[in-house]
Amino acid sequence: MTYEHNVQLRRDAEGVMDLIGEREAHFWECLAEMARAKAGMTARPIGQPPPEGMGEREAARFEKTPWPYGGLSMGLPVGDVDPEWIARHVDGSDFDRRLRLYVATARFKARMDRSDPPPAHLRRR
Repeated sequence: MTYEHNVQLRRDAEGVMDLIGEREAHFWECLAEMARAKAGMTARPIGQPPPEGMGEREAARFEKTPWPYGGLSMGLPVGDVDPEWIARHVDGSDFDRRLRLYVATARFKARMDRSDPPPAHLRRR
């Protein structure tokens, strides 16, 4: 496919989105699953976390992300941070695994969608 063809396909998709209008989050989850199936991509049940891993392009982009944690590496691109230091921040504990699964639930997404302000003790001053 040429670049121009890809641009036209994106415009077509945006046109379909404009026709659909505003819908609830579950509608979009269902539509995404149907689109994956139509494209012959492996579909996963709604509410399940995406498979672990990161493609090469995504990894290359991620390496440009500033390192958010303190110490001498703070602010450096992830690709410039010592791999040993990175490994220390990825312990793969059971809690971290369960936390990733929790973030993928509808319950957590509903919390994100709420417009309630955070509790007073968590607000930035």
